[in-house]
Amino acid sequence: PVLIGVALVTGASVFAASIKEQIRDTVGMTFAGDYVVNSTNGGAVSLGQAFVDQLNEIPEVGVASGLGFARVAAADGSPAIGTVVNPLTAAGLINVEFSYVHPSGKSTPYGLAIHDDSLVPGLAQLTQAIHDRGAKVSIELAHCGRRGKTSVVGGPLLAPSPIPCVGGEVPRELDTEEIKNVVLWFVQAARRARKADFDAVLLHVANGYLLNQFISPYSNRRSDQYGSSTEGRARLVVEVIDGIRQALGPEFPIMCRVSVDECLEGGLTFDEGRKIVRLFE
Repeated sequence: PVLIGVALVTGASVFAASIKEQIRDTVGMTFAGDYVVNSTNGGAVSLGQAFVDQLNEIPEVGVASGLGFARVAAADGSPAIGTVVNPLTAAGLINVEFSYVHPSGKSTPYGLAIHDDSLVPGLAQLTQAIHDRGAKVSIELAHCGRRGKTSVVGGPLLAPSPIPCVGGEVPRELDTEEIKNVVLWFVQAARRARKADFDAVLLHVANGYLLNQFISPYSNRRSDQYGSSTEGRARLVVEVIDGIRQALGPEFPIMCRVSVDECLEGGLTFDEGRKIVRLFE
């Protein structure tokens, strides 16, 4: 099954009650009510350490503080093991956030990478360190798309349509052959994740990054098979999920973190977001 999480501004991911048992059985995740804590804002502890500490005092709940984006890796994208692992407490599932699947998707100078086979040994050290502390670990596969900077990615920003973020640079529209390459980037990254002994992958379809840009009518104005309708805008993510499933088999967990309501005029609404999530399943 593909497990769908709804990304909220608060930094929590909400999972439907009907799939909670699947998540627990697959990766041992524990819940605080209806929420599993998951940082979203890129800080060292995006939810606030005091709040995380309070949740960790609940015997039934193990919560890992946000792993952060800023300096969890070297300039080449290899993980800084001590920086990432030392703050962790006993949790059901640790999610290693925003790991770029291609250099064109690098969002910060010191972001974590999974775009090259040479990174697998370092990532394997990371998973071993987390497994040694009793937790399962997933990795978030991502591409910044138009939310990047040319000075960081070393080339043009890529997007479904040449529409910039507010105050950002104008991206270059991907053609259909390039979109096929994007699918391959994510599938190859998922292969590396399993080789590095991650227990699951999480597709970043939220927060205005590339996969989210494709499902959004605000940032995707295409008239081809990757736009123009709900199904068209969802097509890239569906192809990524199908590609990973074909590569890794039916048992490897795939999760999706999705912004289903962009709260933006002309953007994705909750009703359409729910339809898109069903296409992912």
